[in-house]
Amino acid sequence: MQLQSNNWGSKQTFANAFLTLAFCSISFFLLSKATAATEKMVVIGSSTAAGNGASAPNASWVGLLKPWLLNRRGWKVENFAVAGTLTSSAVCLATGSATTRAISSGATHLIVSFPSNDATAGVTSAATLENWRDILQCAADKGVKVAVMSTIPRAGLTVEQVNNIDRVDKELKQTLGPCFIDVRNLLLDADGSSPKASLSAGDGVHFNDRGHLVIFNQVSIFLRSKQCF
Repeated sequence: MQLQSNNWGSKQTFANAFLTLAFCSISFFLLSKATAATEKMVVIGSSTAAGNGASAPNASWVGLLKPWLLNRRGWKVENFAVAGTLTSSAVCLATGSATTRAISSGATHLIVSFPSNDATAGVTSAATLENWRDILQCAADKGVKVAVMSTIPRAGLTVEQVNNIDRVDKELKQTLGPCFIDVRNLLLDADGSSPKASLSAGDGVHFNDRGHLVIFNQVSIFLRSKQCF
């Protein structure tokens, strides 16, 4: 009789442990789903982030990112990028600030991409970096995580403009570490400033579908690493 009692106790303990494990697993699954439902990525930037050069919106790097991130993490992606804009358009106090609008829309994560418009508009690297600091601080104050994409190649830049974007990339990479997404060298031609011909949309500024795919692939590698978010 004592043996039977011990067997029953063991079975009861096992059953309780199984039910506890099942409950914890279900709770974790539901919590993960709920967390995913609250996560929202917003892309801020200029023409390449807006999709210029791609044959269709879903062939752009952001267009490719939307279903990928939804399937992989359950995150929604919205695109606030506007062609021709500068970093100054995203600082907190700017009229219609893209960063402020993104945060107000419920963004929990940002990817920000302003490749070269500042340099071609005559904005100094020091002023561009000051704008970047403002954008990053604005997001940090609201608990929003930010990744910054590097500059990208552009034909026709002067030596001074190339030096400006080099300085911006160097400092952002040093400051952001794993939250810096470096795509420039993957798109760069042998001349050190222009886009690779096979990836160019033909205007020396924007990228074709293959170029956008290269950018998306690098963004997906960055996200899979989970070193930033």
